[in-house]
Amino acid sequence: MSKKKILLIIILIMMAVIAAFVVYQYEQPEENNVMRGTHNILLLCADPSEQRPGIGGMDMAFAVQVVDGDVKNMTSIYPGGMHPTAMEPVEISKGRLMLHDTLWDADPEVGAKLAQETVEYNTGIKTDAVVIVTPTAIDAIIAAIGPIEVPGQGM
Repeated sequence: MSKKKILLIIILIMMAVIAAFVVYQYEQPEENNVMRGTHNILLLCADPSEQRPGIGGMDMAFAVQVVDGDVKNMTSIYPGGMHPTAMEPVEISKGRLMLHDTLWDADPEVGAKLAQETVEYNTGIKTDAVVIVTPTAIDAIIAAIGPIEVPGQGM
């Protein structure tokens, strides 16, 4: 496995752990605590350089299974699936809304719900929470952790 893939896996696992913590601390009431029991978190990787009213285009998604606070499984979801009923905005109107465009709306809650519905429809994976990250967020995580040395690649 290449060093870049290992680094990507490490970053994705760190994002999943941070996502689980954020959901635990701020979003879920105690009875739905993702740190207890088995939960699926939908991790959306948004690209804000794609101009639209919302956060941006979705470049990749992951369903992260958390069991008692530990990441047990991560499923990659390519953002090509279509929503069962929602249509694309008139600006790009080509038919049904694709997962890639679910974050089009300026309200991130609308986009998160559409993404959850699309993922469940296309993969059968039902998620309990959604976390959206951007490249800026990833850079901030790496900066907070400190330099990361990849053998053969340097810092």
